[in-house]
Amino acid sequence: AISALASILDLGEDSLALAASLIPKYTLRTHNLEYSITADFTSSSQVLKSFELEIRWPAEILTLAFPLDVGKNPEHLQLAFDTTRIGSGVLGVTGFSPQGVPAREEIVGLIFNLRTNAEVDSVAATFEVKSVRGDLEPAELAETIAVFQASPLAITPELFCALRGDIDFSGQVNIFDLLELLNILAGKVEENACSDINRDGATDIFDLIELLQLL
Repeated sequence: AISALASILDLGEDSLALAASLIPKYTLRTHNLEYSITADFTSSSQVLKSFELEIRWPAEILTLAFPLDVGKNPEHLQLAFDTTRIGSGVLGVTGFSPQGVPAREEIVGLIFNLRTNAEVDSVAATFEVKSVRGDLEPAELAETIAVFQASPLAITPELFCALRGDIDFSGQVNIFDLLELLNILAGKVEENACSDINRDGATDIFDLIELLQLL
């Protein structure tokens, strides 16, 4: 069910929409959330040609999993990601389709991993429309699109370590995991399922040594 956001634009009898869903919709035990943005042009004489979006999330609670696009978007849709601010919870997404995206299609699909062991009373991901263009209307459409935000989710984390050393749950083991572990050892961030790398029941200097060997 599409619940998180909806953007509707009317061009005469046309109705163009962008909508996002954040799954699971209700309070569940989970370790990740699926985030999907769908373009709905079923009531329009146009097809979606290009778009630019900015997706935001609370970086202290969620982290993006890689590879970034895991959605079911059309093969002819070309996506590009601006990852320069993902550490701050911001991802830029641009898309272009030479033949256009007709009817109703998913255009972006992401996975967010939880980076906390504590229950979360309120978590949300949102997107801002920067640009939208169709095949019949040469003008920029983003200015007239209304965006509606849905209620945040309440989540009970069920963390597990899918990749040894992936302390920030990004799907990769890299320098950011080292920084996360240093923050844990300094008491700035709580331990998680992946911080006990040597699996001795504690997160300590020996896990740091193990991580350095993995990098």
